[in-house]
Amino acid sequence: PPASLTAVTQYLSTIEDYEAWKSKDLKALRQQVGRLSAFIDRDKFQGMSEQDYSKMVYERKSEKVLRQKQKAANLKHIETTKLRSGRIQALNSLISNADDGSNQLQYLVPDGVGSSDRPGSVPPLPPPPQTPPSTRFGFG
Repeated sequence: PPASLTAVTQYLSTIEDYEAWKSKDLKALRQQVGRLSAFIDRDKFQGMSEQDYSKMVYERKSEKVLRQKQKAANLKHIETTKLRSGRIQALNSLISNADDGSNQLQYLVPDGVGSSDRPGSVPPLPPPPQTPPSTRFGFG
């Protein structure tokens, strides 16, 4: 930089109020600084206009929120499938343990079936008919 730049910098540091800045003596300086202010604005907003920068920041935040929502949904799905596979595994172990001839299969209750004394519950299934198969269809 030229040596006069140091003198200008020192002189500008002495300006403390708006009236001094707006004086006739500094008109040429204000014009040159105004021309250079575009470069200063570029430094403030990463080379963009303020509106473009604000839009970019908004889009970046929106994408971050969307990624966080997707991550939460993925975690929920993973937990749900782990729970489901755990339930299926437990059911299969109960069924395999009941294959030995014991009467444990009657205690396996599918989801949604419960006692009828609770409001909103599904009544239990009726027992199978006790009539012999030949008379069930009127052939007997």
